[in-house]
Amino acid sequence: MPNPTRDQALQIAKAFAGFARTVENYRFDHFNALTDLQQANLRNVETSLRATSNNYVDKGINLTLDNVQDALQGLGAITTKLNEDLKTLTDMNKAFQLIGVLIQVGAAFATGNPAGIATTLVDAVAALPAPPASTAASTGA
Repeated sequence: MPNPTRDQALQIAKAFAGFARTVENYRFDHFNALTDLQQANLRNVETSLRATSNNYVDKGINLTLDNVQDALQGLGAITTKLNEDLKTLTDMNKAFQLIGVLIQVGAAFATGNPAGIATTLVDAVAALPAPPASTAASTGA
């Protein structure tokens, strides 16, 4: 079975949490009718379902963190480029464009949406002015 996406993992976690609640509710609703052994078995099933739910929550969180880590690496690269460009900008219009790009990148990170972050980083790099000839020559670009 292929690995689930973050959203699928969280959906599966929610389903298993619901199953655990159903077993718990059944156990409480039929408390007097169940033997001690049946009570114990239902508690074990409930615990197992909650553990499975927690495992999928963990998987969803890890997938989210992996996506954020990739985005943060992209942010590091763009931050370096933005800092270099800010040092060399003399035209105020270009400075305001660059500030706009920084705001867009910040807004994308604030949403926590990895796809939006990646798209914004790509758009931000495309919006940046080309480095001056002296910088391009010194970096080998």
